[in-house]
Amino acid sequence: MKKLLLKLVSKTVEINGQKYAESPDSGIRKKIYDYLGESMFRENARKNQTFEIKEIDLVLDKCEQLFKEKNCAYQIDVRDSALPIFQVIHPLMISDLMKIPGEKVFGFSIYLVFDLTKTKETENLARLKAIFNTKEYREFEPEKNTVGIVFNCGQNKALGKEISMELLDKVFEKETTTKYLFSISNHGRIK
Repeated sequence: MKKLLLKLVSKTVEINGQKYAESPDSGIRKKIYDYLGESMFRENARKNQTFEIKEIDLVLDKCEQLFKEKNCAYQIDVRDSALPIFQVIHPLMISDLMKIPGEKVFGFSIYLVFDLTKTKETENLARLKAIFNTKEYREFEPEKNTVGIVFNCGQNKALGKEISMELLDKVFEKETTTKYLFSISNHGRIK
């Protein structure tokens, strides 16, 4: 029943031979989609529908095909559990979070948040700062006791893939064969 309702309120996107639901732009259809999507994510996570991070370029390609022409804000969640490890989002969405004038041009920004009250996340942040030059990213405080990190890759998908792989391998110390779940959502056209 959930799959049928999700099909009714969303479009279907195909990535690497697998079909995924694309979020509606707004309104009640988006609310229904978000609710059903979270519920189905939990079910799908148990079924292990996954990809390897080296395949993220296929996801970025599809994202570009879907959203570049109309310049839509988008969000890709990369996760190995219910919570995202990091997100790839439209550069304008980052400027909104950082409260600075934004880039309206389509591109790829990698966004991470570290909770400073958790030892493991503090260690991950320290590794990130040791690996990457501070000129490669921007740091800000989205909420109390958190640090946000943003890598702006512009339209360079190869750089987005390289940073994503380095984050998972060297910062989060994931095995190269780890499988990840992901979702792509459309947050509407940028005017």
